Amino acid sequence: MLELKYESRNFMMKNKGFTLVEVIMVVVILGIIIGIAVPSYIAISNNIKTKNYEQKVDNIKAKALEYASDYNVENITIPVKVLIEEGYLAEENPDGNDNEKIMNPLGGYLDCQNVNITREGDSYKVEVIDSISCSTSGLVNTSKILIDVYEYRDNQVGNKLGTNGNVNWTNSDKVVLMANVSNVSGALNDSIWVHGTSTTNKRGKIAYSVNEINDPAEYANVIVVDALVFLDTEYTFSINTNNGYVSQKASVKIDREIPTAMASVSSAWTKNNTKDVQLSGSDGSGSGIDKFYVTTDTTKPDKNAFNRGYTNDDNQDYTKAELDVGTYYVYAIDKAGNISNSYKIEVSGIDKTGPVCKYAVGKTNWTQTDFTITYGCQNDTGTGCKTLDKTETINYTAKTKTINWTIEDNIGNKTNCSQIVNTYVDKTPPTCVSSGGNGNWTNTSRTITGTCSDSDSGCVSNISKNYTTEINSSKESPGIVYDKVGNYTSCPSDQTVKIDKTNPTVSISVSSTSSGYNNTTAKVSVSSADSSSSIANSGVASICVQTSSDVNKCSWQSGSSVSQNMGTGRSYDGGSTTFYAWSKDNAGNISSAASSSYTVYRNCSVTWTSWGDWGGCSSSCGSGTKSRGGTRIDSYLGGSCGGVSDSTSCSESYGCPPPSSGNSGGGSSGGGNNCWVDWNNPEGSHGSAVYGICKTRANGVTSTCAPGCSGQHSGWGDEFCVYYNCR
Repeated sequence: MLELKYESRNFMMKNKGFTLVEVIMVVVILGIIIGIAVPSYIAISNNIKTKNYEQKVDNIKAKALEYASDYNVENITIPVKVLIEEGYLAEENPDGNDNEKIMNPLGGYLDCQNVNITREGDSYKVEVIDSISCSTSGLVNTSKILIDVYEYRDNQVGNKLGTNGNVNWTNSDKVVLMANVSNVSGALNDSIWVHGTSTTNKRGKIAYSVNEINDPAEYANVIVVDALVFLDTEYTFSINTNNGYVSQKASVKIDREIPTAMASVSSAWTKNNTKDVQLSGSDGSGSGIDKFYVTTDTTKPDKNAFNRGYTNDDNQDYTKAELDVGTYYVYAIDKAGNISNSYKIEVSGIDKTGPVCKYAVGKTNWTQTDFTITYGCQNDTGTGCKTLDKTETINYTAKTKTINWTIEDNIGNKTNCSQIVNTYVDKTPPTCVSSGGNGNWTNTSRTITGTCSDSDSGCVSNISKNYTTEINSSKESPGIVYDKVGNYTSCPSDQTVKIDKTNPTVSISVSSTSSGYNNTTAKVSVSSADSSSSIANSGVASICVQTSSDVNKCSWQSGSSVSQNMGTGRSYDGGSTTFYAWSKDNAGNISSAASSSYTVYRNCSVTWTSWGDWGGCSSSCGSGTKSRGGTRIDSYLGGSCGGVSDSTSCSESYGCPPPSSGNSGGGSSGGGNNCWVDWNNPEGSHGSAVYGICKTRANGVTSTCAPGCSGQHSGWGDEFCVYYNCR
């Protein structure tokens, strides 16, 4: 370093400045050089500008050839400006004024220089001439030609999409363009449709309304454009007129590719009611995202649903939505109407509500034991529970328990909880009502019932008790009833049960109702007792007495004894009738039959004889026999029991010669009797009273009178004088 410094000082010491001569010499030399260089520079600069101009003219000619080919021109003169407006030439100065878009290297601008295009066979001759005119009259007039663009689905014209360059996107696979040339003067029927490098020449009718189009191929001013997936281009329509071609451009925008939808959300917790969800989408090189639609439904919406969605106003393919906690499905629709598949997004981390109540777990079955319930805070989807669990023991009868409590999470959100818990604790015995007892006696069985009632766990069952042996009690209980958890109650001892299975006893005696003989009506006496059982004696209720041995034929009489006259059903034939007797106690028990036979008096068993008078003596004079007839009369009944006869010795004298007058004895004044007299039958008086005694002769008695005996006669009989009629 020291060495360098040294050399530097030497240099400065040796070169202190220039002399005047040296300076003049330098100036002279520079003047000579400039004199020589400036003309050369100007010549070179002009040469460069000329070459630049020539290059631009060549470029203009090339683009004019493209234009001529696209529009199938014949002969035309156009300004460079047309090539700029048609998009063939790029603007060098886009911010410049009209007609100042392409600079002329030689000065000024090239926009208004004219280009002559002349067809020469299958090629064109193109010249750029110095004529300066920017008029496009008769070439391109957008105010006179309106190209309307329509959807074309299933070969049917549909919705209008726009006009000229102001055309909306569509997802139709085809569109139809109709150029309205009604304002173009001298329009002919041949046209050119140009799209990129494709040119379609058409000749045909001119359509003036889209409604008259049936077959687009028939019209020169109508063309159908289709696209498999995507098309964003311009179609240029030129129609030949009497003054040359006039043109117009229309945009065609077809997008059939569905967009994609996306969304994102922050995972941080917030107290706000909603979270900001960023909705985004992509449509590639398509028409661009138009709107979003957010829903909780998995069903893909139609395009009308997007009217309620989120509009992509700034065309940035994203927007913001404020959403609550939940699962959402985001859809995007592009400007052509294509709808994306759903994008699922979960929104969480919002803690705007209180925690979740922890409910006590109730029981489903009754028990007799205590039951403890636990309740509190179950969980909190956000910051967690602050409230601790609580417990409560149910040690009393309760089917349910109503509990109310408040829980809180760790950021202060509160929830009021309420629950009716099924506790099913039963510590109360059931109740019982006894029934079935009866104050009446029975000889079968008796069942009493205890009806259980329990409003809590319910009864296991009712209870019954069956009695089949003798009993007489008014304090019987059916037993004990239980509820379903084991609580029990003794049924009241207030039922009466009376069972008597012991038959009563009965005795019978039969006697005559008449003195001295057994007539056909007997006096029947029956007595009964019901004291055989040492447990239950229901007492005699009724008596049956009859001549039939079949107890089922009984006509029962109330009471424990009876004495009554009963017919034997017999005549006085000496036969026997048996009388049967039964007794029935209040329980329905029937005694064994008691019986007694009764023999009816036989008619004519005891008689007396009613005798008639003695008949005449068998001898009318001296000893003989005499007889008499009698009737046997029943001594008790008084009826006739048949006739009897009797005889005895006698002595008569009436047949003897009459005694002297004044003697007693038979005979007559006629010197004897020619008739005999039957003195026995008192019936039929045929005699006369003598000494107050009437003697008669019975009718029908065989007797004969002596021949010639007639009239009254008299004679002697039993020392009596008898006057009689001889018969």
